[in-house]
Amino acid sequence: MAMVGTFVNVLGTAAAMVLALVLTLAARAKMADRIGTARDFDTLGLIGANVLAVVVPVVEIATAVALVVAPPYGGPAAFALLAGFTVVLWRAEQFARQAGRPASCACFGGLSSEPISSRHFVRNAALMAMALAATASQWTLAQSLA
Repeated sequence: MAMVGTFVNVLGTAAAMVLALVLTLAARAKMADRIGTARDFDTLGLIGANVLAVVVPVVEIATAVALVVAPPYGGPAAFALLAGFTVVLWRAEQFARQAGRPASCACFGGLSSEPISSRHFVRNAALMAMALAATASQWTLAQSLA
């Protein structure tokens, strides 16, 4: 039984690290082109796109840090963040379809401008599964320092 717990802990910690890396890359890409990110957020129909172009990367970095420092706490934050992103993508895709034009994800800032597709939703589902796995981890920085 201890081996199962160890496996879950290792899997959760690994998922947290991968997810932290993904969130950091996304944040860096958005920060590198804040004006383009604001434009993309505006295209997604988000209110306050200029403010969000600053706030979203900061939240992504904070979540990445939480995933590294304490995955059991960072995991739920990442899950909520990804669920929110998924709702925004779904809503944007629906409005774009009604308008007869494609909508871009803006998930990784200027690094990706491809139209929203089922691939984005599958990717987000996989990332949310990683967030759930991170939540199951028992590792925290406080424990490792003790």
